[in-house]
Amino acid sequence: MSTIDLARVTAQAARYGAAFGADLKLRMSDLEDLDRVLLSFSEDNLEKRKKAELAFIFGIYVGQTLISCELAILGFGWSDSPTGAIITNGRDFVSPLSAVALRLEGQGLPLPEYCKRELERIKKNK
Repeated sequence: MSTIDLARVTAQAARYGAAFGADLKLRMSDLEDLDRVLLSFSEDNLEKRKKAELAFIFGIYVGQTLISCELAILGFGWSDSPTGAIITNGRDFVSPLSAVALRLEGQGLPLPEYCKRELERIKKNK
């Protein structure tokens, strides 16, 4: 992901979260509040382009949270893939943007559960 300013995008996610009463600071404990924010967006009839923008911004936030809290030590970082940005260590990957996109549609696992399952799966397979 050569052209994305990760700090700028995560700061933007924090500003969006703050507008909904969520104090997002790249902590695993923030994921519950973020999930609530995403579900509030899912109730709105947002245009497709806006949902894609939110999926990107909050997906980057979730990925950065996973990397900084758990996955950096296992060699994970951002990479481009045919399906979009993922976090990977070259052997395994996580797609936080896809998980966020599902939550914006009111589907998929709650973010805390999604991240917990992904972390358990990765640690089991390392």
